[in-house]
Amino acid sequence: MNRWAAFLFLWIFTASCSGDRKERGRMPLPVRTLTVQKQTFARVLEATGEVVALHTAVVSATTDGRVACCLWTEGDEVKAGQTLFQIERESSRRETDIARQAYYAAAARTADVKAGVRQEEIRRLEQEVEAARERVEFAQRDYKRLEKLLETNGISRETLEKAQVELVNARTRLEMAISQLQMARTGPTRTQVAVAEAAEREAWEKWQQAKSKYQENIVDAPFSGTITRVLARPGDTVSARAGLLEMADLGKRVVRFAIPERMALQVQAQAPVRMRFDAHPGQVFSGRVTRLFPVIDEQTRVLWAHAEPDASVRLLPGMFARVEVLLEETPEALALPESALVQTADGQTRVFVLQGQTVRSRPVKTGPSSRGLVRVLEGLAEGDVVVAENADQLRDGQTVLPAADAGGQPETEKTPPPGMMPSSRPHPWDGKR
Repeated sequence: MNRWAAFLFLWIFTASCSGDRKERGRMPLPVRTLTVQKQTFARVLEATGEVVALHTAVVSATTDGRVACCLWTEGDEVKAGQTLFQIERESSRRETDIARQAYYAAAARTADVKAGVRQEEIRRLEQEVEAARERVEFAQRDYKRLEKLLETNGISRETLEKAQVELVNARTRLEMAISQLQMARTGPTRTQVAVAEAAEREAWEKWQQAKSKYQENIVDAPFSGTITRVLARPGDTVSARAGLLEMADLGKRVVRFAIPERMALQVQAQAPVRMRFDAHPGQVFSGRVTRLFPVIDEQTRVLWAHAEPDASVRLLPGMFARVEVLLEETPEALALPESALVQTADGQTRVFVLQGQTVRSRPVKTGPSSRGLVRVLEGLAEGDVVVAENADQLRDGQTVLPAADAGGQPETEKTPPPGMMPSSRPHPWDGKR
């Protein structure tokens, strides 16, 4: 063996011995472990929401003008149909008055037509008929007298023709007087009554139209509720469709929250819900999903939902809420915290199982996750002890130091993290299914 070969062999041997001493002198890594147990696995959707009144409205003006009257302020309670605002428009009032007077006149004319002609009018017509007869008789005598004079050439034919015209006119006036007298005695015809009634109805419709137009200046409450915001005051000039105030029915309040589109089909109506409110610190209220909106919001890509507490609780619109919706729960399931799982480069999911003082890497098949927990479908059995934290810092076969070896009681977890409860203990959702 030459000198260079001997030097190379000596260097390799020294490095190997140094590595063995380093490995033997490395301290075991302290770990925190968890004993796998069967328990109820609850898959929960966590969301935020706010308290809203179920029935709200923005009361608007329907006409332009100046606010003449508003006696309300925030917090006042009003009844349905109660006047909230009055918009001042003098022209509408005058139009209403004119239409009302026109209707009264048309109604009076209809009453006169239906009542017929008075006795005084009939006597007057009878006198006109007598006068018309006398004029006819006089015209006849005058015509006969002129006719005899014409035979003796005492007058011209033109004079006789004028007398004949006067006779015809007198007879015509007599016929008209007799006709009017007969009509007065027999009363109005159907046509006369129908025309009068049609005129009365037309006047009525114009009056109602004017009243409706004037009523647009008076804004009434659409339902019974509480005024939450006043947007206009007396003296303000408003335009049509301008908001005047906001009101809500505070007797019915719900919690509105958003469901992501990817989970929209997993939430069912009447699903159990737990709610927390900043206004009630430390308290958890149970409830149910009472309404799922029928479509996805195109702008936010969420499905809106409503939930209501089972028990009575004082809430105000606008309060912040934290909502947990139970999507699914599986009894007798195995689950681990996410910190106990390691994702390998080849796409496998592994855990480190404690065997004595060493850990062994074991592949597992996982299912859904919820609130930091992942359900384990295959690869583990009840009673296995796995590393609960910092599993990505370990390697297969590595020596570890569970807390029990350092003195005192073992720190192996037998109670799962929040969200998992052993099957022998009451589950957070029990009694709310």
